[in-house]
Amino acid sequence: MVNFMLKHLKFSLTAAILLTIGLIVILVALFSTPAPKSDKPEDLAAFIASPGFKKLPDAKQEEYLKRMRPSRENRGNPRKIAASMTEAQRRAMFENIRALQEKKMLEELRAYFKMSKAEKEQYLDRKIAEQDQRMAEFAKRRAERNAAGTKDGESRERRRPSQNQMAAMMKNRIETTAPEVRAARQKFFQDLVRRRAATGKTAVHRGPPPR
Repeated sequence: MVNFMLKHLKFSLTAAILLTIGLIVILVALFSTPAPKSDKPEDLAAFIASPGFKKLPDAKQEEYLKRMRPSRENRGNPRKIAASMTEAQRRAMFENIRALQEKKMLEELRAYFKMSKAEKEQYLDRKIAEQDQRMAEFAKRRAERNAAGTKDGESRERRRPSQNQMAAMMKNRIETTAPEVRAARQKFFQDLVRRRAATGKTAVHRGPPPR
């Protein structure tokens, strides 16, 4: 009888210890901060595509995005990074980045609509200058690619999404964008168009909203 009780007690203690260890492992997994395997661009991209990335505060997400693309000279090869990811990972990465940018954009737009008329004009002038600079840089890179020959241009053309894929992405973007964001963005672009016309810079570029 005593032996049976000892065996039962030993079994109960072992089960309790294993249960405690299991609970500790679960709690550590739940409350630990997600992080990438390393600072390699490929590992950072895979992490940004993961569910753990979305659990981080916005400021920490921004930090990882900057670490993945610190500068044009030091960032990883985009083709190599894309090749190391599955199609699902690439879609998840772009969606996670878009969600973060949308939050930031909405914060900036809310701040913009609280500005005085003079402050809004100064803000719009800065955005117009940034748009024009981006378009000039884009035109320069495109000219450099064209000068490099048609072979690279043809390979880039083949990598572009089809019209059906583009339509599906646009539909998904519209459906997943909050009405408040769409309305604020539309109002901002209207103000931007008017400011361009008022300052004589009528070549409107439908670039990204304030970032």
